[in-house]
Amino acid sequence: MSPPSLPAPEPDVPRERQSIFTQNKFKWLDQVSEDAELSPNAFRVAYRLAQHLNRDTNLAPPSQTLLAKRLGMSRRTVQAMIEQLVKRGHLQLVDCGRGRGRANHYRPFRKVRMKPEQAC
Repeated sequence: MSPPSLPAPEPDVPRERQSIFTQNKFKWLDQVSEDAELSPNAFRVAYRLAQHLNRDTNLAPPSQTLLAKRLGMSRRTVQAMIEQLVKRGHLQLVDCGRGRGRANHYRPFRKVRMKPEQAC
């Protein structure tokens, strides 16, 4: 019996664009995981947001209620973890208006790291 094969790439997304999107997502998750000031739950929220990222807009639209349900947390805890991610510079909120059905969207923000030779 042969091992299961990986799913085929999406046909309408060029392969090189797909890999750049995936690379950036993992680099962002690495950045978040390396932040010792963040709580472990903040990383869990970031990971779940990364699963919802839209490759065309680079926005994640899940509601805090959905995140809370999927992570087994209260909505207030999810909200606090998002605030941590924003405060630490890992996440940007994109306000989509107020009212029912107009949830915020979230954009991962990668900090630029200087190479050792660029430091003073």
